[in-house]
Amino acid sequence: MKQRLIPNPGMKSRFYRLARAGGLCPYSPTLEGAGFGGHLKTRLGIIWAVVLFMIMAISLMGIQPAMAANSGDGAKLFTVHCAGCHANGGNIIRRGKTLKLKALAKNHRDTQEAIAQLITQGKNPMPAYNDRLSVPEIAAVAAYVLEQAESGWK
Repeated sequence: MKQRLIPNPGMKSRFYRLARAGGLCPYSPTLEGAGFGGHLKTRLGIIWAVVLFMIMAISLMGIQPAMAANSGDGAKLFTVHCAGCHANGGNIIRRGKTLKLKALAKNHRDTQEAIAQLITQGKNPMPAYNDRLSVPEIAAVAAYVLEQAESGWK
């Protein structure tokens, strides 16, 4: 009958001490035990760092639009939220509802307050943006639209 060498804490052989120090002991209570050899610690550290990085990146994305509104940069907000339908002040959905000064005046939307109200509440096919943009962001976009309309969208 073949005998097996089973490491246990009571055994003080050289093999047991070397195996436990080198992380080869499957009964070792450390992470190096059971054949992991320290790789698990490294992997957990990398995973932890990636998770922290992702949390920081997500939290910074939430801050970015507020910073754009504080700087009064309606152009960036317009590009993100409005340019899909209103590129260069046009309108790909309804031809007569452009953001040109003549069309804004015709539709009684030639003031910053009127434009902000339209952005906030929406009308017909244009959705309301009160759930996506804050009041300062809406004001920044309205100011940008009026400024561009007065300059002919150049």
